[in-house]
Amino acid sequence: MFALVDANSFYAACERVFRPDLANRPVVVLSNNDGCIVARSKQAKELGIEMGVPYFQVKAMLQRNHVAVFSSNYTLYSDMSRRTQEVLRLFSDDMEVYSIDESFLHWSAEFPWQNIGEEILDKVQRWTGLPVGAGFGPTKTLAKLANHLAKRAKGATGVHVLDNAARITAALGNTELGNIWGISGGFIRRLAKLGVTTPLQLRGANPLAVRRAMGVVGERIVYELRGESCIPLECVTPNKQNICCSRSFGQVTNNPDMMREAVGTFASQAAVKLRRQDLAAERLVVFIQTDRHAEAPQYAASWPERFPPTNDTRELARHATACLQKIFRPEYHYKKAGVLLMDLCRREQVAPSLFEDRNLEASNRLMQLMDKINGEHGRGTIRLASCSPQTLNACRTWHLRSEHCSPRYTTQWDELPLALAKHQGFPVLPAAPRSEH
Repeated sequence: MFALVDANSFYAACERVFRPDLANRPVVVLSNNDGCIVARSKQAKELGIEMGVPYFQVKAMLQRNHVAVFSSNYTLYSDMSRRTQEVLRLFSDDMEVYSIDESFLHWSAEFPWQNIGEEILDKVQRWTGLPVGAGFGPTKTLAKLANHLAKRAKGATGVHVLDNAARITAALGNTELGNIWGISGGFIRRLAKLGVTTPLQLRGANPLAVRRAMGVVGERIVYELRGESCIPLECVTPNKQNICCSRSFGQVTNNPDMMREAVGTFASQAAVKLRRQDLAAERLVVFIQTDRHAEAPQYAASWPERFPPTNDTRELARHATACLQKIFRPEYHYKKAGVLLMDLCRREQVAPSLFEDRNLEASNRLMQLMDKINGEHGRGTIRLASCSPQTLNACRTWHLRSEHCSPRYTTQWDELPLALAKHQGFPVLPAAPRSEH
């Protein structure tokens, strides 16, 4: 049996964990630079607030309806996701983290699935404060469908189990084709040409005909709907093919020092991601662009550079700065920049070169020490001088606009929540005399 467990309105739910006053109040979360609405609580959805709508278009309506608005707080969301995953691992050793708010679980033995699901919901809620839903099925596709029904079916309780043919048939009969995992709008049009317009028709379709129309992905879906598991768990996250760190700036800038600081910071962040997977990169691309929505001269450019494989922050930042110098034009005002690392390989495959004076062992020791200190004392405790805010007296205009950001309750000592006790009708006792010792 597979199970898909996901959090309900995850970003909005994370904001509510440390704000009990928001329990029944509509909540929305904005994208980077407070641009669009990317998460909505149930109450916000009931107000008719659409996903992806620009914030400035609905700002007045949100204020009229007393909607709580938050900027994206990815540090908080990532840590709450990690805590949820730790709880789920208590139920099964076979787990795939599918996304920040979704995880697949797998069992090879029989259990009372309804009870297991209710225990998952209860334990995650009590231990993390997050509401979740759980769907059970003999394949990942059916578990995904069960999860959909656990939250949206009539009389939904948060747990839905598809453990026999009758329940699976009933679920497929009450579901639209577009709600099946992996079926996009393009696939719906292709299947319509085969006379397939419902999930039940797709389950009964000729797998080879579906494969000719949709490829092997479509064929797998057919078998998965029949209860034959074709999509295994990915218990080990596969290595990335490339790593990108980019950002839209809070304000446009043509300051070369700020651009170097931004690009150097992105290269440093990408280097940390490389080392977490024990990888190295041998190609880097820097890209910059102006604000395409502004009525101003437009410019966009990128520049690649190849080098011996490395995951050293110093080397990657140096190459990134060199690429920036090739494409930077001071007459333009820039809205976005980014660093893309490509041609990744395992770090242990990197060999010394006769033509380079590089001490790989010393570099690895230094980077490990840097990551350890930053892990214990906070990201950015040790950084390159070129990426330090002390290098500039001016405001760092390339930082994200984040006017509604909540505290990082679980990862920053100075942002921990405070609990204040009130005494109602009880006398305040005098302070006890303080001991000399």
